[in-house]
Amino acid sequence: MTLDICKRIVIRQSEMTSNERLDRYQDFDIKRRTKLSKTIYRDIRYCRMYFLYLKLCLELEKKKIPINDQLIKVNKRLFKDHSLDTILTSSFDQYFKSNKHLFVEEEVKLLSQSENLDKDYLYFKLPKDRTENVMINEIKSLMKNKLKEKDNKFFSNSKTSYIRLHIEYNCFIMSVNNYTRREIQTFVNEKYKNYEDLLIQNKKSFDEFNEVPKIHMYEQSVSRVVSRCRKRLINFSENRIFP
Repeated sequence: MTLDICKRIVIRQSEMTSNERLDRYQDFDIKRRTKLSKTIYRDIRYCRMYFLYLKLCLELEKKKIPINDQLIKVNKRLFKDHSLDTILTSSFDQYFKSNKHLFVEEEVKLLSQSENLDKDYLYFKLPKDRTENVMINEIKSLMKNKLKEKDNKFFSNSKTSYIRLHIEYNCFIMSVNNYTRREIQTFVNEKYKNYEDLLIQNKKSFDEFNEVPKIHMYEQSVSRVVSRCRKRLINFSENRIFP
């Protein structure tokens, strides 16, 4: 049994510099999470990967494809608000349009005089003739030690980069679809060659010998990535926390 609903995703080739790639594909930028007055919990690319991994879990479950000698069983109770009955036939854009509210933080609002005060909120009186930048610094000072950390019901605190999730997803799909480790290794080295600087932790050791680093130096690396994805899929299907 192979996967045919979930397919490999090819990263767009880019002319960005190393620093630009690092900023876009490895680090988070709060500005990319906020539009107008709405802020999503994580970068939109992580929302996309959330959808892709959920869709993959559902296809594995539907086709009864075993992972680590066990069948994936998506926790329908935890995922009940995610339009599970349509995900396998939906694109990410369709899914996000219907489920965006699940990923959006509670909005910051401008209160009217008639609204009652709520102990779960902090209230500020902002003079209209002040400059924005200075007021923001003052507000930060006033908020210090007064905010409580909110449990994120969908995303973990994992520092796993987007680019690694991207590679992991493709390696797993190719593995299930009976590609050899050598074929997977060749695919990854070719498709992600412009992103090696994000993945090689000790790139300096390669530079000293004027060598070109490879993302997957050995076929065993492919096995480790696939194994990591299997564990991630099992955990995700059971508790909906990603990555």
